[in-house]
Amino acid sequence: MKTISILGCGWFGLAFAKKLAESGYDVKGSSTSPEKLSLLADEKIKPYLVNFTSEKIIADAEFFETDALFICIPPKRNSTELNIYPQKIEAILTASKHKTKQVILISSTSVYGDENQVVNEQSATFPDTDSGKVVLAAEEILKESLPHHFTIIRFAGLIGPNRNPGRFFAGKTDVPNGPGSG
Repeated sequence: MKTISILGCGWFGLAFAKKLAESGYDVKGSSTSPEKLSLLADEKIKPYLVNFTSEKIIADAEFFETDALFICIPPKRNSTELNIYPQKIEAILTASKHKTKQVILISSTSVYGDENQVVNEQSATFPDTDSGKVVLAAEEILKESLPHHFTIIRFAGLIGPNRNPGRFFAGKTDVPNGPGSG
């Protein structure tokens, strides 16, 4: 595996793309923002402007000609676009068909729901939020479309530079298992 495309060079995708480029991979990175393309190029990531809706993708087809395509775009939780996330994933899979050898979807443990228990790949999924439900629907589309050429990675609790976990609780009250909850 030599060429890797990262669809969505946001907080995680950009850090991942930089590390892959430093490790000697040919990395193609996408952004929906023309201003970010020079940042990608400065990091030795071949930049691509990719914009898409659930109906179409506007992108250079070369972006999808890759050994591995990492889809690093979460659903927009507080947006009218939340419910079309599975269709966006389907449009991406259509655009990458016959061009991409392996598709890796960066997903979320939200598909398990908030049961406060240890989970693994074999655990049953019971999403209890709208974002968890659309993420699970997107995973199912990936499984059906590419039964032998996909990987799903479910992240949880990502923190790091410029991502302070306290900001997720700012202004919230009655946080389950939070300070003073018992």
